[in-house]
Amino acid sequence: LIAEAPTGIGKTVSVLFPAIKALAEGKARKIFYLTARTIGRAVAQEKLPLNTSVVTKEQIRKKNAMTLDQALEGTLGVTSVERTGTLGQYSPITLRGFRPKHTAFMVDGIRIEDGGGEVSAPTFPLDNVERIEVLRGPGSALYGANAMAGAYNLISKEPEDGPATTDITASFGSFKTQKYAVEFGAKPGRLGAYVTGSKTKSEGFRNNSGYDADYYTGKFNYDATLWDRISLSGQFLKSSVGLPGAIPVQPVEFNNERELIAATTSSHQEDQRTLGAAAYRRRLGEATTVQVRLFSTWLSRLYDSPEYAYKGEGISRTVGGEVQADHALMEDVVVTAGGEFRRDGYRSTDLLAVKVEGDAARNTGAGFLQAHGTFGNFNILPGVRVDQHEVYGSQVNPRLGASYRIIPEARVTGNVGRSFRAPTLIDLIWPDTAFGKGNPNLKPERALTYEIGTEVRPVHDVIARVTGFRVDMDDKIVNVVVDPVSGKT
Repeated sequence: LIAEAPTGIGKTVSVLFPAIKALAEGKARKIFYLTARTIGRAVAQEKLPLNTSVVTKEQIRKKNAMTLDQALEGTLGVTSVERTGTLGQYSPITLRGFRPKHTAFMVDGIRIEDGGGEVSAPTFPLDNVERIEVLRGPGSALYGANAMAGAYNLISKEPEDGPATTDITASFGSFKTQKYAVEFGAKPGRLGAYVTGSKTKSEGFRNNSGYDADYYTGKFNYDATLWDRISLSGQFLKSSVGLPGAIPVQPVEFNNERELIAATTSSHQEDQRTLGAAAYRRRLGEATTVQVRLFSTWLSRLYDSPEYAYKGEGISRTVGGEVQADHALMEDVVVTAGGEFRRDGYRSTDLLAVKVEGDAARNTGAGFLQAHGTFGNFNILPGVRVDQHEVYGSQVNPRLGASYRIIPEARVTGNVGRSFRAPTLIDLIWPDTAFGKGNPNLKPERALTYEIGTEVRPVHDVIARVTGFRVDMDDKIVNVVVDPVSGKT
């Protein structure tokens, strides 16, 4: 019996009781329960032929991590976290040597993007995060665009059965960093709620590197029947961070004063981000689960630099929906199928010139199919996804994973799959400015990844992994310098 209980003991027992009863009566030999489009925590690590890691809320707490980049430091496959400053500053995360644009970023399975295709890790506090799932390797067969290096999936906390609980915390750190947070959860019956709110401030290490953020989240579940659940969730973040620019002196000249000087004393960035989702999930008998979900994301990013006489705002917006069905086709075989539609838009405005620099929206439709089968010590995971974009056309991305358990404590795994990185709306529509110019004729980057590895668990809670991988990439998108007179690169 393999099971995961994200909604509390009472709900889990009520769901599993018919299957356990059948097991006792000899009508079933084995039960395998899997949450489909999440990586599946320990279940995925033990059963699926995927290269995965999970950062739990306990690990996040031990690290005193406040943002995603801090939580992922030290995670297998995360080759670097490049910090350009203290809290709130740009901190790109490199997975398997790939830049953030080649990694899908999701919250509860909803892919998050901005117009540049790169999610800023510090803009995602961890107040309501239950765990962070990390998939290494090609993920476009299930998640679509940008999952070349893999995917990060932030799983938010769920209301737990029982009376209301409230946690109030305050923390303090270097550079006058302060964080005040409150969390409230309750699920006395069919209706459950989990809400959080926090305030974070820091003066930063250098002049003009301060950070100020307000973050609110909420998740509400209603179990209409034993087989039906309605869920509503939302997040809102408002933040401001100073942009001090490059340090004007070399490290050998540091004297605890020179390195604090800001090259730009007034430049700053302001973000407002919202995420909303509504879902309905229904169990159709004991073998099939269907979920329908609608979602919307919105990001406003204001960049104000008096030193460079520029003030501009970029707004990224996405609306979409998805449907997914999971079916136990036969003993030890689970099939997942579904479809997704999303409309991504981006608008760039020069606020000083009162001029819209670029405004575009594009539609993407997709369908995916995946199966997982266990046959003795052998596990197999084939899958395929087809994305149809109104500009660059269709992308077909298959994947095949397999594992074989040599002994109970060791197994070998292998994966081969195609993936792609889509050109962002900024890549496509950016106007001809001093910062560059977009190219509407760009096509997606494509990659074929092979990997093979071994995994050994010598003792409980200790896993040793060795994986070798090769990535062949075509049609890489790069920035080039064009002569304004000849037009040649």
